[in-house]
Amino acid sequence: MSIETRFEFPGFAATANQDTPTHQVEVGVIKDGDDVFVLHMIRNKEFEFLNFAVAKIFDAKGKQLWAFQQARFDGIGLLAKAGGATVIALVGKGKYGKVERIIPLQSLVTPKQSGIRELIKLKVAAADFLGRGHILSIHEDNVNEKDKEAAKLAELAAEEETRRAARQAAAAEQLRQAAEQQATKEERERLRLERIRTMLARGKITGFTADGQLRSGFPVTSTEWQSCSDGVHVILVDSIGENDTIGTMLESFKVVKERGKNPKKGSLATVTAVKPESSQTSETKVEPTGEAMIEKDDDLYPVTLYASMDDIHKARARGLNGGSYVAVDARTKNGKILVLALHKEIRTVGAFVPHILTAPA
Repeated sequence: MSIETRFEFPGFAATANQDTPTHQVEVGVIKDGDDVFVLHMIRNKEFEFLNFAVAKIFDAKGKQLWAFQQARFDGIGLLAKAGGATVIALVGKGKYGKVERIIPLQSLVTPKQSGIRELIKLKVAAADFLGRGHILSIHEDNVNEKDKEAAKLAELAAEEETRRAARQAAAAEQLRQAAEQQATKEERERLRLERIRTMLARGKITGFTADGQLRSGFPVTSTEWQSCSDGVHVILVDSIGENDTIGTMLESFKVVKERGKNPKKGSLATVTAVKPESSQTSETKVEPTGEAMIEKDDDLYPVTLYASMDDIHKARARGLNGGSYVAVDARTKNGKILVLALHKEIRTVGAFVPHILTAPA
């Protein structure tokens, strides 16, 4: 049965007052874990402003487990809480005496010893409970310093890992962006080649300038011609309907592209589908036999095919575009055609395997 006590502590239940002529003595029980301890707390009557100190500790059967005199410590033993554990904190003399040693109550009834790191935690927690400082022993200080060094190294390692992860993430993001840009570029190129194939599939058409010169080129609309490769000859029409129905011819020109500049129209001339009356002649009309497409310098170029070299000379004499790629409609044993470029003179471009062959329009 507990009685009124002068010693206040969490979980302490006073059972008796055993004062002597010189000291106040409080006897009570406290439970720690599954064990019950009987404590004798003592305080000098001349210093009632001081805390009660632990004098003796017994188990529930009355067996003495600990006495302050056995501690051989020049200070006092105060009861303290260290987390969920109850401990005896051996505190140095004086108002500002620091916690120097820790004795967990559980250590009085179990053979298991607390490790140095555990004792350091208990000492710090008990000192905080009592509002005092603490002093680490030599061994505790060594372990504490090593732990601090290890913690610092772990912190540096964690920071380096964070930086490494950030670098990896940045590199991965760069790769993702590069892949995305490459995919976008490839898609643009695919669409461009698809537009070129669509235009080439229409075949070339021919028209006439005001002075009767023959002009040939691929029919394109105002939204298509800028997609053509440099040097391609086109005829601008007002519309291209279903089934590639060609509208009215407007202009004939060569697509001119320079790096960093907008495409331009070279050798521009107004054309019509019918040769003007004033320029009609009795000359035999020379028609191409078909069209082909070759790959050169990472791009695609159209080639007009003729039945013979004589037809190429006749077509050139009748005003075939300057710089046009032409070839005789015959392949070598290697499946190649000899491509020529028409300028003031006829220049050999080289032998190429045609990628697309179409019949004349």
